[in-house]
Amino acid sequence: MSVYVDGQKVADVQTNNAARKRSQMVYETDDLAPGEHTIKLVNKTGKAIATEGIYTLNNAGKGMFELKETTYEVQKGQPVTVTIKRVGGSKGAATVHVVTEPGTGVHGKVYKDTTADLTFQDGETEKDFDNSDN
Repeated sequence: MSVYVDGQKVADVQTNNAARKRSQMVYETDDLAPGEHTIKLVNKTGKAIATEGIYTLNNAGKGMFELKETTYEVQKGQPVTVTIKRVGGSKGAATVHVVTEPGTGVHGKVYKDTTADLTFQDGETEKDFDNSDN
């Protein structure tokens, strides 16, 4: 697949895989100027390509946040450390609000809600959140 930004070809991306892969990043750039842009994806092979969605982010390079692991398992009464990653940019300070949810735990019995604000400084790309107070 070819990726075009504002009419200029910026990349050729391999989208053919033997096994289905979800949530894959197709293209990323750190030097796109602020403002509106046109993104065009061209399937040059003629083979089917499935997309779950196309996301763009233009926040002056501050980035966005995701969990380092897709799942975390917590035993009753035991703390867990969760790593938050800052991806797609790390310019300037940015804050993410973390809220835990119980899953199968019972509120007040085996689980205590935890919330926290984690502030990432300029250039910081990972930060740990520890719920050991619960």
